[in-house]
Amino acid sequence: MGERETVYEFIVPEWAMVGCLMPNGKVRLIASRELDEAELQAVLRSMYFKPKWTLQMVMVDYIVIEANDYPSAFQHLFETWTPGKRQPQSIEATRAIARRSTR
Repeated sequence: MGERETVYEFIVPEWAMVGCLMPNGKVRLIASRELDEAELQAVLRSMYFKPKWTLQMVMVDYIVIEANDYPSAFQHLFETWTPGKRQPQSIEATRAIARRSTR
């Protein structure tokens, strides 16, 4: 962190989702509501700029959706999974996978 940067907000997230563009041209969403070591920090660089957000987390149990585009991926994800419901063991999408991580 630079001299003029100040952490002004620290939050523990309830759930997280990450979107990735895959080498095959499809998109992948990874979502979890079971997080370890999760923290979300806002760092203010100066009074005149937007804060810089930093997210660090370990997803313990998660669901992976692969689809042709983000709208399809979001649709398949939220038809089956929400942050408030128990994670499903499997779902169908263009190509969908649900798995439990191993530690």
